[in-house]
Amino acid sequence: MPHPLIALVSDELTSYQLSIARSLYHALRAKSYDLLCVCGGALKPYSGNAQPPGAVARNAIYDVARNYDVDGFVVLSSIIGNHASLSEVKKFTYQYTHKPLVSFGIDIPEVPSVSIDNYSAMKTLMRHMTEDQSRQRFVFVRGFAEGPISQERERAFRDELNRCGLKIDESLIIDGNFKAAESFIAMDQLLKRTQEIDAVVAANDTMALSAVHALHKHGMRIPDDVIVSGFDNTISAAQSLPAITTVGVDIEEHVLSAVDFLYRQITHGETLREKSSSVVCSANLISRASTAASTDYNAERSSSYSTLFDANSFRSQFTQNMSNVQSPAGVSSDEVIDDVVGILVNGSKHSNTRLENALQLLHYSPEDVSWWRHLQDQMAKQVQIQGHVGLAPDAVMLTTSIMSRISSTIWSVEASEKVRSNGYDELVLQHRKQLSETETFDDLVSVLRFNSTVFRIARGFLCMYDRKGSSPGNYARLAFQHPIDTIDFPPDRLFRCHEVLPNQFLKSELDHYLIVEPLICGATHLGYMVIDERSGNFPGKANFKALADSISNALERCYTLGNEANAKIQPDTASKVLE
Repeated sequence: MPHPLIALVSDELTSYQLSIARSLYHALRAKSYDLLCVCGGALKPYSGNAQPPGAVARNAIYDVARNYDVDGFVVLSSIIGNHASLSEVKKFTYQYTHKPLVSFGIDIPEVPSVSIDNYSAMKTLMRHMTEDQSRQRFVFVRGFAEGPISQERERAFRDELNRCGLKIDESLIIDGNFKAAESFIAMDQLLKRTQEIDAVVAANDTMALSAVHALHKHGMRIPDDVIVSGFDNTISAAQSLPAITTVGVDIEEHVLSAVDFLYRQITHGETLREKSSSVVCSANLISRASTAASTDYNAERSSSYSTLFDANSFRSQFTQNMSNVQSPAGVSSDEVIDDVVGILVNGSKHSNTRLENALQLLHYSPEDVSWWRHLQDQMAKQVQIQGHVGLAPDAVMLTTSIMSRISSTIWSVEASEKVRSNGYDELVLQHRKQLSETETFDDLVSVLRFNSTVFRIARGFLCMYDRKGSSPGNYARLAFQHPIDTIDFPPDRLFRCHEVLPNQFLKSELDHYLIVEPLICGATHLGYMVIDERSGNFPGKANFKALADSISNALERCYTLGNEANAKIQPDTASKVLE
């Protein structure tokens, strides 16, 4: 019996959207449901009503998806809008009410919704940011000025500053559009105008990280000179140096609530829209080193140095400062700190300790490098703050030994990662170069076939419309598939696009979720690709749109060079449609 299939409607699948997709897939599998991710673009990529046709061409896939043979939809309403207003996001979401539906991120009237209270969460964060009364001049890096999520977070920012009697300087309100490059440029330009700021509040972690980079560029210290906060509790924020204070959103809670809404609608036929069902999930403040100036090292450093090493005080302060950063999997921060204290007090060696064993795990999880750097930093600070009396005679040498051991391991891990990354990047560049040199459809298929093996792609499909044009076609052919013969369907036959893949393939039991990416060159619709991203080792990696664009350009070149005969259905074969 086929499993119910749920379509996740999203814009580009970047790291944040992928984390939602993966969590949603596992929660759906527990209910014996399958998942299809449909990727379009932002509803309004630019501010204002007029949008360039090419900028919104990808969004035609949303209209096609309405007719997909799926059993329900999850719309990432908090992400998909960009500059779209709340009313525009509502209008878009209502397109999918003909089937079981959940709005993920924004509370939409008459639609089962899972969201957070952005206003209350930001107010909690702002109360933390304004605790230090010496902080007077606050920067706010907002997302999309017209977007409902950013508006709620900005409203809380303003209300809390007003409550504290702090002046709001409009010149310190800058647009980052939730993007790294744009927020860095905006922050860099602000710092060129003035460095008389005390705090930066960013509407998400991506922009907070960019603010940190800009502050470092201008020689400003965090949290000494400026405190910084973000929102969303991404891995990057936890691994940043310093780790960034943020608001944690429980994605698992969101996902489980969304799946419950779908299950009740599909299995029990509940009409949840009539009850205006919604769940407001929890969000919590996560205080980290980027806002810890008043209680961390600098406050301690301002007092006179102790001459007596207090192991309990050392351990307590060290533990507190390390608690601001999430420990790597399989590593106990308390055990590592206990070993450091034991080495410094007793003069023992670090070999065969829990510290050494934990450090060895870094070779298998290079993403944890930032935690070990933070450990080094905190260890050096605490040794300086604490007195030397009571330490082992060779404590300085042992401290240096520990620091050197950590540094050498980090260097080794980073060097290995660099080699691996460079090798991967070289393969990606070769793949793009090969695509750029294709002149016939047969050439394109050969490149895709070869590189599907090189990148160990689990499954991939290229579906081309029966015609190219200003809108998606109603029919497509399966022009390429990997592994070959995954679907028993001849490449010269057409199938209806609402099936996504022919022969009811999506109605079979899928062992992983699939991603649909439109193939568009300019504003011309050529087809779409379907990818199983499970290996995480293909040319698009976390940027599926870039891969789709490369293939689209190659397809369009085949048409332009007069080789369209190899790239479309011919009149004599069109009669084979759905025979």
